[in-house]
Amino acid sequence: MGYVQSIEDISPDLGVDILVNYRPGTGTGPWECIAPFGQVVEGVSEGSALNTELPSARSANNLTFAQVRLPEIIRQRPSLIGKLFAGSSTMIFDDKL
Repeated sequence: MGYVQSIEDISPDLGVDILVNYRPGTGTGPWECIAPFGQVVEGVSEGSALNTELPSARSANNLTFAQVRLPEIIRQRPSLIGKLFAGSSTMIFDDKL
C-alpha cells in the first residue's frame, strides 16, 4: 500500500496539513493527500533540478509548496538541522509523529 492510500485510510476526505516528501518525481501522490491550505515541502538532492511545474488543479485549494536541498542546509545551517532532528526524534518517541 502506498503512502497516499495510508493517509486516505487514516484521514478520509480531509488529508494532511503538512507533507514532507523526500521522493521528488513520485507523480501527483503528494498533491492527492493534502488538505486545503496545506503545505508540501519537497527535499531534493544536490545537483538535481528543481521542479517548477505544479499540478494546477490543486492550486484551487490554496496550497503552499517549497523545495529544499537538505545537503545545503546541513552545510550552511548545521545547528538548525540539529534542532529539527532533535525535535522530530522527540515527537517520534512520544508517539506524536
